[in-house]
Amino acid sequence: MINIIKIRKIILPLAMILILNTSCSDTSKVEVIRDVAEASIERYPGVISSERIKLESFPVYDKYSSEPLEIDLRNCDITLLNLLDKFDALLRADFDTRTIWPYSLPEGINPKKILETGKCPGPGIRQMHKEGVNGKGVGIAVIASPPLAEHSEYAGRIKLYREIGGEDENTVIIKPDKEKESAGGNTVIIKSPEEADRTAGSHNAANPETTASAEPLSASYEGTAIASIIAGRTTGVAPGAVLYYFSPVLDMSGSDNSDDKLSCIIKALEEISDLNDKLPPEDKIRAVVIENCLLTGKFMSENSDKLQSTVTHMLDSGVLLLPSGLVSSVSKAYNVKCLGRSPLSSPDKLESYGAGYEWEIQFLTYNDDFETVKNGCFLVPGDSRTTASPTGNQDYVFNRAGGVDFATAYLAGLYALACQAYPAVTPDSFIKAAINTGREITVEKYGLKRSIKYVLDPLRIVENIGA
Repeated sequence: MINIIKIRKIILPLAMILILNTSCSDTSKVEVIRDVAEASIERYPGVISSERIKLESFPVYDKYSSEPLEIDLRNCDITLLNLLDKFDALLRADFDTRTIWPYSLPEGINPKKILETGKCPGPGIRQMHKEGVNGKGVGIAVIASPPLAEHSEYAGRIKLYREIGGEDENTVIIKPDKEKESAGGNTVIIKSPEEADRTAGSHNAANPETTASAEPLSASYEGTAIASIIAGRTTGVAPGAVLYYFSPVLDMSGSDNSDDKLSCIIKALEEISDLNDKLPPEDKIRAVVIENCLLTGKFMSENSDKLQSTVTHMLDSGVLLLPSGLVSSVSKAYNVKCLGRSPLSSPDKLESYGAGYEWEIQFLTYNDDFETVKNGCFLVPGDSRTTASPTGNQDYVFNRAGGVDFATAYLAGLYALACQAYPAVTPDSFIKAAINTGREITVEKYGLKRSIKYVLDPLRIVENIGA
């Protein structure tokens, strides 16, 4: 068995980011993209329908913590709580459009405004949209837990949705329940947001034709966010991109099924490769995003060898790979992380960004981690980000911390913009442009001062490719 670190070396990790110093303007003049034609969606994953939790006490707040979901107010009724002294804690909170707030909040805390501001993809992106650069027609494949396919953010942008089983499993196809169609198809009832995180993406792979009680695969927070960040109408980096989505039919949270996950990845990559062989040049899939949790754990060497062969073929065909916090081409690979941003700062200004929520303490404290970020990592906007929520077709969630999946989704969207502007762009030329134009910023906190580079500037990247 070999560790995932070796798999990362096989996959040529590379991740990039972008940021640019132009305004994040409104979307009133952005082109309305037509829905994709002849979409093939085998099943519409069900919404996560959870009972709202009425909190009687506020979650414990540790200002030095870097744990995600530390202050989890999603789908909560917090009207019983006095929050007037919770200003700092509320700036760490995750919440959504289902959160019910008390009448009185600390001065400066406006959840509706924070959530709306968080939809902005980052500096310069909406300016590019206004100029017609929106990734129109560029194919992006995603291998991840299922999105809420009918969410208003990206409904009509998914060209293909497939559920992939392991080596000896058939694809599960469960038709949407017409009576619940407005809620996103088959509805899966759970009891809390925490349970939603644990169960989203899990599935009994029994044949639905012979096992009537088989639970359908529900939409997930991560899969829905990935689709939203890539191709969302108001949240997306490339709202004109075309998504090809492949979701493993297994428990994504399991720690003892790494080889099943790997098998699903290999099958999905093979299907993507076969599909690309049949597509005309203008419709080719240009990038593949692989969710982080699919590449965690240890794998049997024979499976990793098969993955290596599949990945090599994909890279040789000119596809940009974005697996598990990495961005990879044939010759170059980089890590990728999310930049941090206060919920109260403007997402369209470069100076609003700094070290990411999840890695800030290590970055500021430990020199080895500091050097890793400084010398070998692309950084993109990701913290304080609003994405589509799997709880309903019109629901949104504010994510205080953005993980590596947010970063790779962002890079896929950026690559789609580059592909539309310059169809001849390659993964190598894109990565070279990202390095050549990457900005350096200084982060100062807790009396410590550090510099980080490769903060990517979208507009400069695209201009550099065309130079």
